[in-house]
Formats: sequence, C-alpha cells, structure tokens
Amino acid sequence: MADDNLADRVRQILVDHQLFFAAPSSFNDPFDCCPVHDYAATEVQYQAYFLARSNGSRASNANALMRARMLMQRDANALAGANKAFLAARDTLMNGNGTLCLNIDAHHQLMWAHYGDSHRGICIQFDGQHEFFADAEPVHYSSQRPKLNMFTQSDDELFRNSVGTKSDVWAYEQEWRIMSHLHVGNVPFPRAAVSAVILGERATHTTQTLVAQWCSEQADPIPLHKAEFVADSYLIRVPGLLT
Repeated sequence: MADDNLADRVRQILVDHQLFFAAPSSFNDPFDCCPVHDYAATEVQYQAYFLARSNGSRASNANALMRARMLMQRDANALAGANKAFLAARDTLMNGNGTLCLNIDAHHQLMWAHYGDSHRGICIQFDGQHEFFADAEPVHYSSQRPKLNMFTQSDDELFRNSVGTKSDVWAYEQEWRIMSHLHVGNVPFPRAAVSAVILGERATHTTQTLVAQWCSEQADPIPLHKAEFVADSYLIRVPGLLT
C-alpha cells in the first residue's frame, strides 16, 4: 500500500472490524449530495407541511397556515426562511452524516485504478446478505441534477434526491450506499460480514505480507485471493473468488 495512512485504514477494517463512514463533503464529486432546492408547491401542500410540524395548538396551527399563505404569495421573508432551513439541512447532510460507499464489481478495471491504488491496493468482499448491509441502497444515476422539494416529496424521494442520485457520468461505479445518521467516523461491524479479501494484481510484497497476516490471524481466517490480468483481453479475473 502506498502510505501508512492507507495501511492503517485497511488494518482497521480487517483487524479492528471498523468501517469508516465519510462526510459527503469529502467526496471526489462536488455535486454529490448537493441537490437543487425547489420550493414549488400548492397552498394545500404548504399547509400540510407546516401543519405536520405544528404542536396542535390553535395559535400554532394559525401560524402554520399563515406561513403557507406567505410562501404561496412568494413573500420574501418566507422564501428566505425556507432557504435558510434548506441550507442548514444540507450543511448537516454534507458534514454530519457518515456515508459508506460500496461497489458490486470486483473485476472492474476503473474501480481498481481509481480506488484500488492503481491495482496496488486491495478489494474487500462483503456478504451483501448480512444484516449489517440491510440498509444499503443503490445509487441512481441521472443526466439531470436532482431537485429537493420538502413540500411535495415523500421521505423516500427526499432521500434519493439528497444522497442517492449522482450524475450519469459516474454510472460505471455501480455504487451502493449506507447512510449513518449518527456521526462521521468509524462504525463497528461483525467479522462475519467479510467474505474475502482480494489483492490487486500489482500489490507489493509488503502489502501481500501484511494483508495475509491480518487475514490469517482472525479467529475465523478471511479467504485471500489475488487479481490477475487476463493475457489476451482487458479483463481482470480473481481465481477462486465466490460471487
């Protein structure tokens, strides 16, 4: 592995059983988790949104209806308030919610090149059926930047448009994600969630030795494989890997 920080991160996964959930603000795509805010809605939808957040008192309900009416009339203060709330929510999303990014193809040349230290690193195969990954969702790819409308969209739509949609130029990644609403940082996971480890075709002797040691020292040793370049094509194969 190219540096000590990368080796430490791999050790945390294989030995300490900790996965790092990163802040979206650290992602390599500046548009990731950064949708456009859309305020368009009917007065009934505005009313439903604010009434759902009312404490039920007459005064609170009256205030909710007034805010809905002001938005319908495009009152400057109401729009500023809605925009402020949106920006605060987006800041929390970008900096306070950890995200685990995964891929489904251990044979993809670009994934090894971009995220596998130019084929010198490793790929960890997880058991997608393990309960730890029960909340994993596939990323959707689109040519249109997603719009976020808190007044008209369901929770599922809000989730997809805020953290589950990327530009279609990234479609080759076939990404899946798990969002943690707790914090950014390491999250413990069970050893049983790991199925195998794959060494990159260009992994150095040091990397191979370290990873082999970490895999073999487990109470339940982790199967270790090594990627190979196919001689007469652009393909990568991993002998012995169960998919």
